[in-house]
Amino acid sequence: MRKCFTLFTMHPAKMANESTFIKAVLSSADIEETYTECRFDNCSLANADTGNTDFHNCVFSACSMSMIKIGGSMHDVEFRNCQMTGADFSQLNKFSSNLSFIDCNLDYAIFTHLKLRGSVFRRCRLFDATFDESDLTAVSFDECNLERTSFYHCNLEKTDFSTACNYTINPNDCKLKKTIFSEHGLRGLVSHLNIIIKD
Repeated sequence: MRKCFTLFTMHPAKMANESTFIKAVLSSADIEETYTECRFDNCSLANADTGNTDFHNCVFSACSMSMIKIGGSMHDVEFRNCQMTGADFSQLNKFSSNLSFIDCNLDYAIFTHLKLRGSVFRRCRLFDATFDESDLTAVSFDECNLERTSFYHCNLEKTDFSTACNYTINPNDCKLKKTIFSEHGLRGLVSHLNIIIKD
């Protein structure tokens, strides 16, 4: 059984290993330098700044993370059923890897200038999110709503949009080699042409 820590049990080493945080309220000052194999259940990190914190093999479940600023690095990190409106990942270490977002609200989230190769977004809402200048090679947007999301100057090679909806992508601004689209989603590639498509 994993031991449960709250924000009042931080230890001097500023490092958490194999810990579970339940309904903890974590501000910027409470966040430790390293989290390894930790789980965050129903926690609040809204408006927090993780600074240079490193997360390894961690899970965030049903957490409130709106307007959080995430720096440092993340490897094998999963976000599930999290409220992440306005979350800013733009300072995340470019060598981060294997991020998964499942059933999350990521409206207005910022993912600019990042390498997110192979990351997974599943059943997420991403209204007005921004991925500009990011490497999204082999990223999956499975059943995601991408209304007004920006993909300016992105590498979208092998990116899977086959079950996503409401995306708008200008092929002249992105790398689209072997990018996967469904037939019904192709209109999202020509919206910049100011043409009318009738069903």
